[in-house]
Amino acid sequence: IALLSGGFDSLLAVRIMQKQGFEVIGLNVITPFCDTSAAAQEAAEMLGIECRYVKTDDSYLELVRHPRYGYGKGVNPCLDCHLYMIRRAKELMEELDADIVVTGEVIGQRPMSQQRHHLEMLDYHSGIQGRLIRPICGKLLPPTEAELTGIVDR
Repeated sequence: IALLSGGFDSLLAVRIMQKQGFEVIGLNVITPFCDTSAAAQEAAEMLGIECRYVKTDDSYLELVRHPRYGYGKGVNPCLDCHLYMIRRAKELMEELDADIVVTGEVIGQRPMSQQRHHLEMLDYHSGIQGRLIRPICGKLLPPTEAELTGIVDR
């Protein structure tokens, strides 16, 4: 399951996993503040994958009001929102009996959410520790359980 916004990083992450032979299903999370579903659909068509769409629920608005990990630029609760999306991907992963969740995160790209310690925190709190894969920057992070067991090629 790959979080798919339709942006370059999520496209690249999916393509890397496809090159490893994975059948990838995209997941686009539609928030009240940002609907990237059209871009995700276009990306899914380009990549030849299925994309599923989920809207946020009331718990999302609550975390925006009171983010556990604080606000990023423009009063944006980056870490909390991303953790919410990863947990939604986890739900789909479990529903479909998939092996991993893939994101297009890149170390250092976003100062409030994509620093090494942030990515490690997201992995820890995701509920899928060791099965959250970041193919773009994975070699800069400790090996995941999925990499150590050979599910994913590092």
